[in-house]
Amino acid sequence: MLLDQDKDFQGDVKNLGADFRKLAWTGIVFVDTLQKMLRETRPYEVHKGECDQLYEKYLRQCEQVIEGRGNLAALAREARSTFEGIAVDRSRARPRIGIVGEVFVRCNQFTNNFMVRKIEAQGGEAVLPPFEEWVNYIGWSRKADAKIARHWKRLLVEKITDLVQGREKRKILNQFQGAVRHFFDEPPSDNVIELALPYLDPAIRGEPILSMGRCVEYVHDGCDGVVNLHPFNCMPGTIVNALLTKFQTDHDMPVLKVAYDGLEQATEMVRIEAFMHQCRERFEARLRAAGNGAGAGIGGAIAAARSGR
Repeated sequence: MLLDQDKDFQGDVKNLGADFRKLAWTGIVFVDTLQKMLRETRPYEVHKGECDQLYEKYLRQCEQVIEGRGNLAALAREARSTFEGIAVDRSRARPRIGIVGEVFVRCNQFTNNFMVRKIEAQGGEAVLPPFEEWVNYIGWSRKADAKIARHWKRLLVEKITDLVQGREKRKILNQFQGAVRHFFDEPPSDNVIELALPYLDPAIRGEPILSMGRCVEYVHDGCDGVVNLHPFNCMPGTIVNALLTKFQTDHDMPVLKVAYDGLEQATEMVRIEAFMHQCRERFEARLRAAGNGAGAGIGGAIAAARSGR
């Protein structure tokens, strides 16, 4: 029901109670941020498997806290402290690869055949939009529809919902402050949509405009490749694939397009390896260019390349 874009959404969830909705929302924010820490730490962990073990531990504890209507902020504080204690080796920089696509496919590792882990195995660091992105977007859609229908009461309710969600979100994010290097605080849907305007009109609803806006955001944040994951014959995914041709030309960015139909794909690893080779070449070229321009050595070059310069 959290995914409902319909005008009757508020009435449908009213019977669940405000406390349940707030707790479910904070659970989404908690897990999103926990996954960001996981993906930013696991490629560099010294003791392999430590990040996965801690992630599973805190995911189970999150479930227990929600079931008991407990304090997720306290658990977030503990999770952050524990993750920061993991031994890491960041001496070898990795290209960061941005993932976009259909919400379920990109979020469910079994559905996308463990794409994040394959990127990490090939020397990359995967960046994935949080589930919060979709929750924000369907809220944006309901507000847009209320404006079109001139239903001001419904619009007011949605804006109040935004304020409450923002307040509850800060309670969790405050505990993780400084623990996530990139995309710590999810931008409003308006920001993502604005970045997508050169490729798509907002009137075309669904994942495509989010995917294209996120792709541009990845460029600005210093990523070196983009992967689009979608179900086989998925119309939104096909739209994004077509638009990525122009995006690739505009930004000189390697792009990998992968459709999933539930069957084993014999050439998948070959395509991933070739794609990651292109990403590493782009990353290393930016490091060299940044190092020559700044004259600050490899440390400064890495920092400059990460900033997108």
